[in-house]
Amino acid sequence: MTIGKSTFSLLLSGLLLLCIPLTVHANQEPIPKDEAEKLFASHSASIYQIRVIELATGNKAAIGSGFLIDNQGHIATNFHVVSNYVHQPSRYRLEYASVDDKTGELELIDIDVVHDLAVTRGNTGAVKPIPLGHSKLSKGTRIFSLGNPHDLGFSVVEGTYNGLLEKSLFDKIFFSGSLNPGMSGGPTLNHAGQVIGINVSTAGNQLKKPDLTTRIEQQLFSHQEQFINKLLKEEWKTTSLGPFSLPGSIDDIFKCWGDSDDDKEALMEHAYSNCFSEDQIFLAQRFTTGGVAYTCQQRS
Repeated sequence: MTIGKSTFSLLLSGLLLLCIPLTVHANQEPIPKDEAEKLFASHSASIYQIRVIELATGNKAAIGSGFLIDNQGHIATNFHVVSNYVHQPSRYRLEYASVDDKTGELELIDIDVVHDLAVTRGNTGAVKPIPLGHSKLSKGTRIFSLGNPHDLGFSVVEGTYNGLLEKSLFDKIFFSGSLNPGMSGGPTLNHAGQVIGINVSTAGNQLKKPDLTTRIEQQLFSHQEQFINKLLKEEWKTTSLGPFSLPGSIDDIFKCWGDSDDDKEALMEHAYSNCFSEDQIFLAQRFTTGGVAYTCQQRS
C-alpha cells in the first residue's frame, strides 16, 4: 500500500468543553444553521471510534477515531491508536463503532509508522467515504475536526489553520482548537468537507497483510537512511564559538540555542551551542525513537 503523496498530522492541544444541548421537538427535523453543524451532519456516518479490545476481558484497552476513505471499507486512523494490537495481536483485536452504535470487526491492512498512520478494513456497508482535499489554506482559515473525544461521543471541533509547523522534518498542520485524546485518527475537514488532516491513497484490492514487525523495521531503516543522506547533502551552516568555527543549524528542522559566561572575574570562560530536532516517531507506549541533537562547548 502506498501512503499518500504527503502526510499530515495534527498537534493536539486545548481543553474539552461540555455543552447542554437544546431540546428539539420529536415532530421537527433539526435544520443545520452553521458550517460545523452542516459538516457533521454530512460526514458523521463516515467517522468511527476505533477500539482495541483486550481478549481476556472483552474490555476496551485503547480507543481512537478513524474515517472511511473508499467504497471498499478501508478506514484510516493513527498507528499509535492500534499499536497495542500491532505488537501483541494474540492479546487484542480491533473493532469499530459507528455514530449509530453499530460495531464490527476490523482487519489491519497496513501501517506507516514514520507518519503515524494505519489503514484498517471493515464491513461498513453502504456508507459514503469522505473525499480527500488539500491543505493549501491561508492562515486563519477555519477548519473542523471530527472524532470521539474521551469516549464521550462523536463530535465536531472547530479550529483555526495556522499553516504547517515550522522546524519539523514532517509536514504537520498547526491546528488551534480543542482536540482531546480519543480524536486521534479522525479527519480534519476544510470548508468543502474534504479531508486535509490525513492524506491516504489506496492501491486497489490486491492488498496482502504484511508482517507488521518487519514492516516497522523497514520503514524505520528507510527513514533513517533518507534522513542521514539529507543531512549529509546539506551545505552546513557554521557558527563561531570562541576561536572555533563549528556546525550551526545543519538543517531547518533543528533549533539551536547558545550562551556564554560574561563574568570577567571567573577563572574559566564557558560558551556552548545546543542544536536539536523535535521530531519523534511513536513505536509503542512510552517508547519513541527520540530526536537528533548535537552540542558544542568551549572552555578556556
